[in-house]
Amino acid sequence: MSIEKKILGEDLLVEKFTKTARRLRYDFVDELPPDVVHSNSENALFKCRHGWFQAVSSLLSAVCRHPATRNKVHEVAGDEITVFRRDYSAPGCGFKNRLTTASDIAFCNSLLDKMLKVLEEEVSP
Repeated sequence: MSIEKKILGEDLLVEKFTKTARRLRYDFVDELPPDVVHSNSENALFKCRHGWFQAVSSLLSAVCRHPATRNKVHEVAGDEITVFRRDYSAPGCGFKNRLTTASDIAFCNSLLDKMLKVLEEEVSP
């Protein structure tokens, strides 16, 4: 594989991360509905779903492993990453056994904002 193709592939991956982060941040609803929402619910675009938090967790893992973004994202959001992993994605953390709160969503929105800052700088330096 040529160096150009490798760099282009990495650029495209960072662009994909950026699109995913934007979608998670802006295409889902922040409000807490009166009833529990599941992935197969009629309108499942609520951030309160545990599936949304899983998507944030997957994106965070990918961004933290990618060579173009891992150091920068830890500089910008290192403490939040530690808290997220401990409180939302670690086995046995208890998050999946309780209802989502507005502060859970606000915390993840802030984390997504910080990830987007790093990703957008990488996409258009």
